[in-house]
Amino acid sequence: MGDFARWLVGEDASSVLGVEPSENMLEAARSDSHPNIEYQQGFVEELELPDAQFDLVISSLVFHYVEDIQPVFEKIHGWLKAGGTLVFSTEHPITTAIQGKRRGWVDDNDGKKIDWLVDDYSTEGERVSRWIVDGVVRYHRMLSTTINLLVESGFRITESHAPEHEEANEPELLEERQRPPLLFIRAIAD
Repeated sequence: MGDFARWLVGEDASSVLGVEPSENMLEAARSDSHPNIEYQQGFVEELELPDAQFDLVISSLVFHYVEDIQPVFEKIHGWLKAGGTLVFSTEHPITTAIQGKRRGWVDDNDGKKIDWLVDDYSTEGERVSRWIVDGVVRYHRMLSTTINLLVESGFRITESHAPEHEEANEPELLEERQRPPLLFIRAIAD
């Protein structure tokens, strides 16, 4: 809805291109836009942009919906200037491994979450589950697959979790150290 694009401009980005497949989301973004932000409708798999034009590409919770991710990584690498950065979040593979199969959390006798069930982690591919509606299709990849595809596409990788000061302010973030729901990766175009 444009929040992140507006934040980037507020952080001194000279221009931002926001890409979104949903016309409704784009309409909401454009209703509170900024002259340095351009919006384009499309899916990342179909997007054609000029090579070596961007310092930063950010993707939030998109890649687990893309079946064939390597061509997307290769395109993004091409769009980035040398030394440019891809930062993305995706559902963590220990979360997607069991999607549509069973509940992940294992509770103790008092109902406290104590463990996360990881099953079928090494079986990559389509997962169909419920998220707001039934029949949502995501694609599970082992972490090594994602990392190797990024490296093969010309990136070097870093990974992180919430900073300790944020965990102190929001103790529920500590649960993410037990079972990270999301994976955040910073990949530098070499």
